[in-house]
Amino acid sequence: MSILDFTAPKTQQTSRTPFAGLTSVGHANYGERPKAKVWLNVGYEKNGKFINLPIGLPIDTMEAGEVRGQNEDWVKQRTAQNELLKALQAMGAAFAPGQEETINLTIKLRRVNEQLEVAKDQNEYSFDPASLLVAAE
Repeated sequence: MSILDFTAPKTQQTSRTPFAGLTSVGHANYGERPKAKVWLNVGYEKNGKFINLPIGLPIDTMEAGEVRGQNEDWVKQRTAQNELLKALQAMGAAFAPGQEETINLTIKLRRVNEQLEVAKDQNEYSFDPASLLVAAE
């Protein structure tokens, strides 16, 4: 039998980052993926020059998101995301080397939410773990 420690700090580890799976020199899997040739670059035009962010998104090596779940709206959105990726990949693959085109996309800047923490005395679902033990008769 193991003992559960409900007071231990909870660490949330996830591999879902905006750059998960991208090839970079410092990445442990460097060399395992093909080198990207089609990039989505975000920026603006000024005085005939395109001023883009220092890092683009490698479209041709990006993998589609997994589509699963029971929420119909979420499945529709994920499917549309994958369709967008596939369309961009096909478009870029058809370009001649060095060819670039301006495409119509919407760019959103977002700051992630702060971690929500609820104090134990404010949580109506909180309980005393000692109450799980059955008292000996």
